[in-house]
Amino acid sequence: PRSGSKLMACPAPIHLLRFPQWQGSDAHAHLAGGRAAAAIVESVLQPSSVSAVPIFEAENSCDPGVDAKGQSQCVRHLEAITRQARVARAQLDELPPSARVFTCGGDCGVEVVPVARASRLWPGLAVVWFDAHADLNTPASSPSGHFHGMPVRTLLGDGPP
Repeated sequence: PRSGSKLMACPAPIHLLRFPQWQGSDAHAHLAGGRAAAAIVESVLQPSSVSAVPIFEAENSCDPGVDAKGQSQCVRHLEAITRQARVARAQLDELPPSARVFTCGGDCGVEVVPVARASRLWPGLAVVWFDAHADLNTPASSPSGHFHGMPVRTLLGDGPP
């Protein structure tokens, strides 16, 4: 907006989901960056409600198990990522359907829960995903086992559980 102009009021309540997850990329810097970004966004956006997803620590290990086709099922920090996603979903499930969710966090994996929620609320929803890469890996196609390369595949139903 130009100097002196005001932001337009949003007709629906805005909920800020603070989700500084770092485990999907294995970069601890996303934790601090996500928290700092959320603080800035909160001061500018002034949401009607805010929730924060606690970050669970986990070992940086992968179970090198394979599926029936012999493909790797390795996703680093999957237990922590899954626990955090469950908390985020429970928080968003408490919101009215009209609430608009603004997610501010760490790696690309933080978008899975809010986009899945929007898809449940508005069947046929189209999502345009802007990122440096497609985020379409599966555990078998990922060279690193990092979840931050799998969110779109997960939203399409072919990612890790």
